[in-house]
Amino acid sequence: FLLAGLSSYFKINLLPFANTTELVFIPQGVVMMFYGTLSLSLSIYISATILWDIGSGYNEYNKIENLVKIVRRGFPGKNREILLTYPVTSIQSIGIKISEGLNPQRSVQNKDKKKN
Repeated sequence: FLLAGLSSYFKINLLPFANTTELVFIPQGVVMMFYGTLSLSLSIYISATILWDIGSGYNEYNKIENLVKIVRRGFPGKNREILLTYPVTSIQSIGIKISEGLNPQRSVQNKDKKKN
């Protein structure tokens, strides 16, 4: 899409399998460039989140120290590592949800006791 929009603007055929120089730049070429830029930006964002391993981590339930630790990775920067620590006494229940199939998901849910 981006190359088709650029081809219509510069009147140079950048795609070997199609003649996109015949596209009128306004409005067709502008729309093609918009969708091409949007898809390129979205693909870079998704690739970066996969490469940086954002959201990965672990939960640690320590009965000896009476602590629950939740560790996650965030975006690169000063606060990349996210560490949440709770005492076991403040947790009311722990739920585990596992769904199998085409898109398997596993989630752990901690429910805190309500404070008055």
